[in-house]
Amino acid sequence: MSSSMFYRATLRSARFSFRRDVLNRVRAFVLVAIVLPIVAFGLLNDQSVVAQDLDATAKIKPSLAKKIKKYVIAPLESGDHDAFRYQFGKLLKRLSTDDFDDVEAFGESENVGSFKSAFFGAWQDAVLAGRVPADFKLKRQVVMYLAASAEFSTANLIQEIQKHELMTAGDVSLDWSESRNFFKNAELLKGRIADHEAMRIFVDQALAPYRKSRSTKKEFAAILNQFQSAGESFSKAKNEVLEKEAIRRLQRFNSAAEQLLKPNEFEVSLIAALFFNEDVVSLKTFFGSAESLDAEELKDPGLTDSVVKTIADVKASGNTAIGKASLLSEGLYQWTRGRYGIGPLGDGMLKAEFAGRQQNVNVSAESIKMPEDFVAYDPYSKDYDEEKSGQKACERRHFETWDLEFRPLQT
Repeated sequence: MSSSMFYRATLRSARFSFRRDVLNRVRAFVLVAIVLPIVAFGLLNDQSVVAQDLDATAKIKPSLAKKIKKYVIAPLESGDHDAFRYQFGKLLKRLSTDDFDDVEAFGESENVGSFKSAFFGAWQDAVLAGRVPADFKLKRQVVMYLAASAEFSTANLIQEIQKHELMTAGDVSLDWSESRNFFKNAELLKGRIADHEAMRIFVDQALAPYRKSRSTKKEFAAILNQFQSAGESFSKAKNEVLEKEAIRRLQRFNSAAEQLLKPNEFEVSLIAALFFNEDVVSLKTFFGSAESLDAEELKDPGLTDSVVKTIADVKASGNTAIGKASLLSEGLYQWTRGRYGIGPLGDGMLKAEFAGRQQNVNVSAESIKMPEDFVAYDPYSKDYDEEKSGQKACERRHFETWDLEFRPLQT
């Protein structure tokens, strides 16, 4: 091989080696500067998520975590709220107030939701169903956890109230389905508020001894203050709901009265009369119990006189739809109550014993829980699926099943 050929071959080899070295350096730079940081970030992020789960578990002793899973989470997931309430109450005796947040975090890490919300709800069901005696004494830790749970549940309910259509919707029309559903949902919201308020009263009474005790007042000062603050916010939200409903009903009341005071087809007059009668009762109750009004629409000093005059004008008109609407609404109420009402006893079939002794049927209905969905399902049809319907087979009962005023049942 000549020297020139050898020189050219050596030069080509050197050039190829140089290009390969540059390419390797570029690859190394990309790996170090870009790829490795991305991978490292992903690993650290995964580790942080795992660390959060481990942190929630690490603050709970393994033996305690095992008992929580077996005796607390198991009945909660199965829907046995009484067992959950009892077992969680036993667990609380071993905890201090500093452990409350750790137990809550452990529940979240186990994907069972909030223990505070579940415990408050389980106690609320028991209190409202009359399964808790009036003189029942709660252990100190149970009372304090209930107070913390009440503060948590109250905050959630206030958020729900603020987003409810009653608080955000515009004027209400006289369309039968739309207007009826709107105020039905408003009544359901008020029912939840009333249940929550009853439970807060129960917790407040249970807290009374600890407010007066010098040895515990300092220890639980933060929880007591939070409970009181949440109560003030709850009262404000409740009043806003009542005022907003009054404003909506006042709008519908005036529209219905306008339809009743002029010639109309009977169907139009009947629907207007149904709404008119319903709103009269609601507005009388509201103005009779309202201590103070914050809504500008309700501050007019001549508002109540105007409502009274409108009622008198409609009654004096002699519109026969008003009386017929009254009979129809009462029949619908009793039929719906008998078909869909769910009592606290007998798998939904029975009311509480005290309700059967009430002389007024409407009062005795207070212990009956109405489902949110009134869609009729036939439990005797071939296509009936109890799980999909969300209703129990007792939905096809007659109102007389509930009429126990002189036939009290012992369960």
